[in-house]
Formats: sequence, structure tokens, C-alpha cells
Amino acid sequence: HFFIDKMSHDDSPGGNHNGSRTDPLVAYCEGIATVFALMVEGNPIYVDTMTGGGLNQDYERAQLTEARGTSTGTLTGLVSENLVVAAIWDLLDESSESHDTLSLGDEAVMDVLLNYMPTYEAQNQGVAGADLADFIYGFRQMHPSDSDAIDRLLTQYAYPAGVAMASPDGGKGKTP
Repeated sequence: HFFIDKMSHDDSPGGNHNGSRTDPLVAYCEGIATVFALMVEGNPIYVDTMTGGGLNQDYERAQLTEARGTSTGTLTGLVSENLVVAAIWDLLDESSESHDTLSLGDEAVMDVLLNYMPTYEAQNQGVAGADLADFIYGFRQMHPSDSDAIDRLLTQYAYPAGVAMASPDGGKGKTP
């Protein structure tokens, strides 16, 4: 969280998060922090220990219901941090599934975090504040030749960004 807050952009109001659908700002903040940890480890398996048990989640094989879509089918619907993690992990990891033909590596994710997200507000795509929609939009801007592959990946997660961001302005009448 510290890295994202200081070097990128974080608008999360904070609060409980357990993988279920939540405020897109919370989901993005928690999800991108997990992605950062997975990148450092070089492993899609997230382990968290807590009183009374723990969590062990393999995001390469995430079959969680909440890791699909938003509560309204729109960019402003509630979304799971698990969807954020699984989708961004698929952007960077080795392509190993039919929907995942991208293998852009940690550098591509870091490029968006460091060079796009700090200035994303001019092209805000989802809810007001930094969320997955803004990250995906920035990723598209930095990797336009991968747009079709990004669409296939997002379709797998039933995330609406593939349609909503087909135009450079995300359908909002803005100019890049």
C-alpha cells in the first residue's frame, strides 16, 4: 500500500475487504497491492495469515465467483479485489490459457503504475478516483497493439472495460 500511495495513485477510502464485491476504489487499492506483492514474489499464490486461520489463493487459477464482473455490469458497479488481482496478473504472467495470450511482464504493470496512474485523472473511466477501469485504460494507452488480447482477457472475467474502452475516450466524449 505504501508504494502505491507514494509512487502511483490511491483514492481508497479504506474499509473492510474480504474478496467480495466492494467499492471499486477499495477493490483496486487492495487488488493492486496484492499484485505488487505477487510480482515481488514472482508467484501467483497469495498467502495471508490471520487470527483463527489464513488465506491461500492461487490467482492464476482463480475460479472465484466474485472474480467475475461487477454488481451492475458497468464500470461503476461493485467489484472484487480478486478480479483486480486475477486480471492484472494475467496481463503480466506467461500466457497459459486460451483467454490469456499476453505475457507483458512486471515492467508493463510498473510502467502503468508509475507513468500513467499518477496522472490518470484527465481520462477518468470508472467511478471518481483510481480504480481498475483507469488502470486498464492506461494499460491500453501504453500497449495499443495488445487491445484485442486485453479485450479477450477482460471478457473472460466478465469485466465491462473491453466494450466501454474500445474508443480512446472510453465513450465519454473526452479527447486523449
